[in-house]
Formats: sequence, structure tokens, C-alpha cells
Amino acid sequence: MCAGQIPEEIGNLLGLELLSITAIKGLTGSLPNDMCQHLPKLEVLYLYSNELSGNIPSSMGKCSNLKNLSLSLNQLTGIIPRSIGNLTQLRELYLGFNNLEGQIPKEIGNLFGLEMLSITAIKGLTSQIPTSIFNVSSLKAIDLSSNSLSGSLPNDMCQHLPKLEGLNLGWNELSGNIFFTKEFDL
Repeated sequence: MCAGQIPEEIGNLLGLELLSITAIKGLTGSLPNDMCQHLPKLEVLYLYSNELSGNIPSSMGKCSNLKNLSLSLNQLTGIIPRSIGNLTQLRELYLGFNNLEGQIPKEIGNLFGLEMLSITAIKGLTSQIPTSIFNVSSLKAIDLSSNSLSGSLPNDMCQHLPKLEGLNLGWNELSGNIFFTKEFDL
């Protein structure tokens, strides 16, 4: 059985492209603050299903080559940093099942290559869904279910999502109607 924290020295692995540390119940502590500043080649970061706590560091936005990021199923707190919007190479983002709070940053709308967005089961997310998300035309799946999101959805929300195959907004406090402008095979 493994236990402990992610060592600060992980930032010394300059050639690291993939880091996957998952499903280790003894892995605790917070994410190293400068973890991404020294990992210029990192493309995949899977740290899901552990017992990590603390904030998602804003320096995460410096992982400029990151394509896949999963921090789900931990005990992370604080807000989702706006710097996530700097990860312009990102294809998949999973942040669900944490103790985060605040709002989904509108900067996620800057991720024009994003295909999968999953921010689910976070009761501390109490804001509206930023409309910028519905302008990311590369999105194939959006799961924002089981949060405390409120407000109404834009009438044209699906107009700019030509590749959308899956949409889960259930178990929130949303209002209004959803107008589909394309035909879906369900």
C-alpha cells in the first residue's frame, strides 16, 4: 500500500509527458504549487480517486501542453482557478466529486479544443453556467450534473456545439427551456 504526498521533486522530471497516480487511498496532501512550472512536456495528468486536499493551484495554468487533466474524486477545496483557461491544448477536463466552491470560471470558454468537460457532483458550485462554455464548438460531451448551478440556459446554447453527443445538466437548480437546433441520435 502506498501512502504519503506528491513530492515537490516531481517538478524535476523535465521530460515527463504522462503522470498517472490514481486510486491510492493513502495519497494525501495538496498539489505542489509549482508542479506545472517545471514540467514543460506534460500532456496527461491523472490524479483522480485519491485523498488529495487543498486548492487547485493557479500555476496549473502553466502546463501549456496539457491535453488531459483529471483531478476528480479527491477532497480538493477552494475555487476552480481562472488560469485553467490558459490550457489551450486541453482536450479533456475532469474535476468532479471534490469539495470545490464558487463558480465555473468563464475562462473555460477559451479552451477551443476541449472535447470533454466534466465538473459534476460539487454542491459548492452555486453560480450560473458561464455562457462562454456553449461557444466551445469542439465539445462532444458536457457533464455539469449534480451541482447547485442556477439560472437559465441561453436559448441558442446548442447552436454553437455541432459536435455535441452528450449533455447532462441534471440535478441542478436551472430554469428555462432547452432549444435544440440540430437532430440528436439518442
